[in-house]
Amino acid sequence: SEPNDEGGWMVFEITATGFGSGDMFLHWGVGKQSAEEWIVPVEIQARTQPAATRVPGALQTAFPAPDGQNVRKVRLEINTDANLKGCQFVLHKKPNEWLKNGATNFLIDFSKVAESRSFRNLVAAASGEASAKVSCYSSSGVEVAIIAAAKGGSCEVQAIVRTERDLVLQYGPAGKDHRW
Repeated sequence: SEPNDEGGWMVFEITATGFGSGDMFLHWGVGKQSAEEWIVPVEIQARTQPAATRVPGALQTAFPAPDGQNVRKVRLEINTDANLKGCQFVLHKKPNEWLKNGATNFLIDFSKVAESRSFRNLVAAASGEASAKVSCYSSSGVEVAIIAAAKGGSCEVQAIVRTERDLVLQYGPAGKDHRW
């Protein structure tokens, strides 16, 4: 999710949905020279809630038990004074399941955070109405915001996209089962 600034710390919420109640871990490291680098940080550089445990070559943070919607969250805090370039992570379900972003690790490139924040500010301004529902998604260099607001007896939907890629938009009405 979009980071918050809290007293010199960038705060990210890593959310895992639909993985059940078995043991699951955030297996992670940070980049000092580049976002793609993987080193094990010390607590003054980065930390998590719940607290991480050092394992060979990484830190691991246990995800808490899922909530009523089968959602599990870890809070990742990055010290802005540590001059880190990024953070990489994978999800680990014991004994041997490693969940990645396709063939690569999940990556947070901190140089992109300011761009993302500007995008979110644009979305907030565009949504305008307090009753508007906003959903934001970000993956592989594409950010999408969907804004839905009641207008009279209907619903107005806007999509705002930030990317350098060519995109194809597909849409259609959904049935009661939420399928097209």
